[in-house]
Amino acid sequence: LRDETYDILRKHNVAYTVVDEPLLPPEVHNTADFAYVRWHGHGAQLWYDYEYSMDQLEEWKPKVEEIKSNVRRTYGYFNNHFNANAVKNAVEMLELLDQATLEQKIVHEKIATYREEVARPRGVQPLEAFSTSDEDLSVADHLLHFTDPVRIGRGEKIKRSEVMVSLSDKDHLMGEVRDYYIDIDLHQRVIKHNCDDWRKGMGTKRLCKHLVRFFMELPPGQASRVLSRIWDEIDGWSFEE
Repeated sequence: LRDETYDILRKHNVAYTVVDEPLLPPEVHNTADFAYVRWHGHGAQLWYDYEYSMDQLEEWKPKVEEIKSNVRRTYGYFNNHFNANAVKNAVEMLELLDQATLEQKIVHEKIATYREEVARPRGVQPLEAFSTSDEDLSVADHLLHFTDPVRIGRGEKIKRSEVMVSLSDKDHLMGEVRDYYIDIDLHQRVIKHNCDDWRKGMGTKRLCKHLVRFFMELPPGQASRVLSRIWDEIDGWSFEE
């Protein structure tokens, strides 16, 4: 493109598409009060059959920040992909920019977990096994707001003898699962737990298999009410050790 082309775009407030692809340089030109960044990919045969690495996305972070500082709104697009690469890379870019929402982080975690273990483990019951009634959401349906089917399956396989509910009242639940403590304070809106998987998921407010099993041990109606309340107030809840 020539300089006069950019001038025409600016005159009509038309955004130049900043691209990442094999044939064109990733030049940044602000020609409107909004910006459009397109990550096409670098697939060997098909450009769009591609997943960006974190190193590649980090290289783009300063460019995107520069673009954002000069426009009213910035749009970023990754090519749609059968393996959810576009969704994964989009959320990763948002995380690098500290712009990812809780829901987006949860989706990112679910994609990663799904790739680790696509098939349901042998012996795991279907979600319908946990239904409280035909009209209401099942306990497992509520749990899916906070975790993935794989962790639900792992939680279900924990034996009842490994679960203890020591306190269960309207505003407070306490207990242990496999010697890990669980403390759910509905008044203070705090959940405390101490397994490694919990620590990894605290930032995205993801439940581990121990919390899954704990909720399964509660009466279904109580578990559903508590999970529904937490989800409705999720922004105000704190997940801690």
